[in-house]
Amino acid sequence: MTNDELLIRQAIAAEAEQAVDSGTVLANLRQGAKPRRRRVWIVAVAGGAVAAGIAAVVIPLTAAREAAPPATSETVTPPPVSTEKSLLLLGIDGFDHPDAIVLARFGTDGSIRAVSLPRDTGISPGNKLNSAYAKAGGGDAGARATVAEVEKLTGVRADHYATVDMAQFPALSSAIGGVEVCLRTAVKERYSAADFRAGKQILSGAQALAFLRQRHGLPNGDLDRIARHQAFLRGLITKLSNSDLQQLTALFEVLKQTVHTDPQLPLIDLARALTSTSSVALGTIPWTSVDGYQGMLVVDPSQVHRFTADYLTGKPATTASPASAPSDGCVN
Repeated sequence: MTNDELLIRQAIAAEAEQAVDSGTVLANLRQGAKPRRRRVWIVAVAGGAVAAGIAAVVIPLTAAREAAPPATSETVTPPPVSTEKSLLLLGIDGFDHPDAIVLARFGTDGSIRAVSLPRDTGISPGNKLNSAYAKAGGGDAGARATVAEVEKLTGVRADHYATVDMAQFPALSSAIGGVEVCLRTAVKERYSAADFRAGKQILSGAQALAFLRQRHGLPNGDLDRIARHQAFLRGLITKLSNSDLQQLTALFEVLKQTVHTDPQLPLIDLARALTSTSSVALGTIPWTSVDGYQGMLVVDPSQVHRFTADYLTGKPATTASPASAPSDGCVN
């Protein structure tokens, strides 16, 4: 049995039996073996920031177990395996709709390249991308239905999925001591209760949720909200890479209450990957026009396929990505 597999088995058993607290689990994550950078994951991470990001964010331990030779007393670490896996992460609002959907690729150096898919992207006459989840009944069935729609739109099939309750973001951000964001101008808006000054600031609790939810009063509406999601995800990943054991312990406790994954994706994998990401680049799929009557973004699937393939592999994009967070990190 490999060191990684042993660690995961122990962590899962500890959670199931409540024999070891999450602080011990996360201590092992921090001190245990480093993730193998030579394995590549393509990840569809829906999350307004979380998507976040959050992520969409997982390490290839399952692939290692499938491809590695039988372990012996002398086989402590299996040979590196080149494989690709994918994850769809959905940030769910209070009406059973994904507020954010992101497609990302995990590089061999620990970096992430992610592409946001606007929730209002048209997938058929009268139907938006975020409608697939609720129409399938939500939960696992809704996630699987959204996986299918994302594949049609981008050409990437997600092997795993995870859903995040956006209403729990106050607890998530507070667990790690807040996330730094930067606003171009001061904002005050009553629907989301957003009330922020201009410039850099650290947001947590209800402030973080308002930052992620606001779309009224922004120049580009939901597209500006996508840019906020991306900026928040950058800040979240940066903060996680510098968090101490106490913060990570608190984070793991929140994740257990907030994140639901498919049966083949242990939550411990997600938590471990969140602490080991080195950098993230985020873009947004292109669209051709806006259908004002139906409130949908009109896209050319072939154009989206090309853009996604280029962006996730680090090639120069063939089409502009109009709603991505700017390189200086400041957003509307």
